[in-house]
Amino acid sequence: MRQQVGMYLLNLLDADYFASYVWDGPRVGFLHRVAINMSEDNLTHYEAYFQYHDPITPKLQRRKQATAVSQIMPHSALKQTEFFNEFLSVDGLTYGLNFHAHDGVNNIGDLRIWRSRKRNDFTKRDIEIVNALGNVFTNGMKIAKSKREVIDELKTDLESETKHSLAMNPDFLVREYHLTSREVDVCMALIQGLSDKEIARRYSVSFTTVRTHIKHLFEKLHVSGRTQLIHKVLTH
Repeated sequence: MRQQVGMYLLNLLDADYFASYVWDGPRVGFLHRVAINMSEDNLTHYEAYFQYHDPITPKLQRRKQATAVSQIMPHSALKQTEFFNEFLSVDGLTYGLNFHAHDGVNNIGDLRIWRSRKRNDFTKRDIEIVNALGNVFTNGMKIAKSKREVIDELKTDLESETKHSLAMNPDFLVREYHLTSREVDVCMALIQGLSDKEIARRYSVSFTTVRTHIKHLFEKLHVSGRTQLIHKVLTH
């Protein structure tokens, strides 16, 4: 949903770059990245370092309305910061506009739209457009959040019920579904709730290789997603 919203906003606002995160209060950080036209390495650098040395986003995050970056920090001042010179300018981000969705006091997701130096800053009309769309985005994020909580609860219950039988003895995966040893590893990691990147790091393989293994798992188990896979394996 965030990816689709991002593409729509880039076209609507004649912008160049988009990113979106979900705020994780317990971890005190932005997670679950979605991005368009931005370097993955640069965004990884943001997540590891720059989000904790960010002079603008904490201020934007507290606002419950669309806000241009220049409204909370003049562009001339932003250009003097490490954040601009070592993060934003790496991909060419120059003029920004943010919207942070809230469910009560909780920040549940954001929209970060940027233009390159070749364009002009966002106008009052641009801000009004994002504000109008922001209400729809907020409702969508609330629905997604509630669905995710249900999925997490289901996964936890299923893991708890079968942890002594399945988790300790994955041999049945080979017998029942003719999985390779690496596919068994990836399947077990999915059941444990690991992300694709976490699985890649665990087994020292590429992100693309992990996605290929997951595709094969879906085909062999005749499922269309992770939740179905987890349910089928744990309730075999």
